Amino acid sequence: MNHPTEWLEQLNETHSKTLNAILSLGELTSQTVEKLAQREFELANSALQEGLEQIQSLGQVSSLEEFMQRQQGLLSELNDRWLAQAKLRMDLLAEAQDDYSRWLDRQLAGLRPAAPVARPAPKRAAARKPAAQKAAA
Repeated sequence: MNHPTEWLEQLNETHSKTLNAILSLGELTSQTVEKLAQREFELANSALQEGLEQIQSLGQVSSLEEFMQRQQGLLSELNDRWLAQAKLRMDLLAEAQDDYSRWLDRQLAGLRPAAPVARPAPKRAAARKPAAQKAAA
């Protein structure tokens, strides 16, 4: 790399690659957040809808025993639903981790070693005589 234009071309190429990598990472992150937000929105919507249905069904009970049985059944259903949602979230996060790993692999594969930079040879100090040789001299 002897000419300034070569250096500028390499700088421009590196800048372009870096910008593209940042943009693709941003897009990947946006997609992941969008999927997770959609899942959370569906969960919240479902919880509100089911909560209203549960309140209505509990209002129709005739005894405390029936109320407790329905409440226990509703809690069991809710627990199962939340566990299923947690599994879906974990699956989404595992998928995102795979996506990030593939992204990183692509970025690392695109790297190339930099051209060697010519560096001046280090200056060597004059050899010093040991103290015994100095005294003899």
